Amino acid sequence: MMSHLDDKIRQALAMDDTDLLQRMDEQSLQEKIVDSFRGRSRWLVVLTFVGTFVFTVLMFLCAAAFFQAESVRALVGWSVGFLFCSLTVSLFKIFYWMELHKNTVTRELKRLELQVARLAQRLEEASS
Repeated sequence: MMSHLDDKIRQALAMDDTDLLQRMDEQSLQEKIVDSFRGRSRWLVVLTFVGTFVFTVLMFLCAAAFFQAESVRALVGWSVGFLFCSLTVSLFKIFYWMELHKNTVTRELKRLELQVARLAQRLEEASS
């Protein structure tokens, strides 16, 4: 009799966990990007996007000027400008991807905290 009741309790808890995990499903890339603009550091995300745009435009301007340069000194100068801008754009993108992954890890930790809290609550109810 007791094991039958335990089986029913385990089954009910498993259904409850399944519902919880379905509600906290993995976000799509678009949802992650939108959420990055809602966080506390949204000003930094906006600054990253603006910086990426500005340095991309500068990179294309350096490339266009490189092909129009007539002296070796100008060629070297425009190529250095192009390399600097492309490196800066790459660093902005790497920073932004790290920010997205930080938000994902934080979300998973909160999910884990919620599961631990629910487990502690169940253990407390079972012991009383």
